[in-house]
Amino acid sequence: MLILTAAGVVVAVLGVLVALGDWRLPVTDAGVAPSPSRSTVRSPGPPPEPSSPPGPTSPPTAIGTELTALEIKSGGTNVKPLPRAIAADPAYAGGLAIGCPTNQSDDKARSVVFVLRQRYLDLDTTVRPYFPDDPADRAKVTAVAGVKQRDGSIATEARADYTGATGAAGRMAAAFEDAEELTITVECESADGLAVLRGTVTRAA
Repeated sequence: MLILTAAGVVVAVLGVLVALGDWRLPVTDAGVAPSPSRSTVRSPGPPPEPSSPPGPTSPPTAIGTELTALEIKSGGTNVKPLPRAIAADPAYAGGLAIGCPTNQSDDKARSVVFVLRQRYLDLDTTVRPYFPDDPADRAKVTAVAGVKQRDGSIATEARADYTGATGAAGRMAAAFEDAEELTITVECESADGLAVLRGTVTRAA
């Protein structure tokens, strides 16, 4: 009877130990306890940099066309070569030279008409008169816009002018974006001179 009781106690103790072992360390089918899972926490990266606002839009550039490169509609015979005395002078070289009128009753002014067709924006030119015989004589140069009307006719309007003598220089600048034509008119105090224009008409790029 005592032997059976002691055996029962041993069995009971072993059962408790087995139960405790099962609670503390679970065993897998392979007999190895799985290692506890680990979660990785990453620190958030730096916040994205704010995008820069778009910069200011650059104004459109303009392309200049020399007066000597424009198409001539009429008055081409009034365009003269530069006299030898000023042909090499940087102030006159490469310019458009328009001869003076004879100042007879039917020849008080000389004009050259250029074709624009509303393709150009502005005129900007320097004017230098030249009189070899009497440098005190003066020339008046006028820039005239020819604007097409609804009926197809051309209405003229003076936009800029300059009056000066030999050795003097003046600037003529005016808007011509609405013009079909540009007319340069020269009036002189004597017939032996001319007016030299060095400049451009600009158009949008």
